[in-house]
Amino acid sequence: MRAWAACAIALAVLTAGCRREPTLTYAHLLERAASWSASVQFAGELADRGLVPRTYIHDVLATASEEMDSLRNQIAEFDAAPPSARSKDAEMCARLAALLRAGETTGSIPDRIHLRDLEQQLRGDAERLRGSLPQETRR
Repeated sequence: MRAWAACAIALAVLTAGCRREPTLTYAHLLERAASWSASVQFAGELADRGLVPRTYIHDVLATASEEMDSLRNQIAEFDAAPPSARSKDAEMCARLAALLRAGETTGSIPDRIHLRDLEQQLRGDAERLRGSLPQETRR
């Protein structure tokens, strides 16, 4: 019985030490959304050079739009973030998802300037959040 209690205490201590700062978790969500935009842009560059088939582009766009919907929901429901930030960031994800779905429908990569703009805004928001944290918690 003592071994079980010792294991339970050790697990509780380890779990408490692994808890991530909510601001950092939110920043990671924004970075994931930005990464999907970058992935689609890269897929477009590969397609321009004839290095990937159309089915690959379709799959990337379909997967990215589904992931953006999921990230939008996670961001919108992230209670630790201010409502105004959640609303703005969720809207950017919704715009990105709509662009990706339109590209999926037409079979082509959406406007890359718009994709890049949304990516930079999301990355900028994530970087500002990280900058507001103490140095040792920014990872």
